[in-house]
Amino acid sequence: MKNGYDILWTQEAVNNLKLILNYLSTNFSKREISNFTSKLENRLRLISLYPKLFRKSKKKNIHI
Repeated sequence: MKNGYDILWTQEAVNNLKLILNYLSTNFSKREISNFTSKLENRLRLISLYPKLFRKSKKKNIHI
């Protein structure tokens, strides 16, 4: 059984995530950071399993 689609990250998205995590690490508690990463992982799992659950971006075949 397939576990879902692969999620491909652009370099810009990776860089933005690094900036966000750096900001969180200097301004928020470990608990809040953990909450954020858990929610992010959950959202990524949903996108992987049900890519059409979210609206389509202006770019071809990309859902946001």
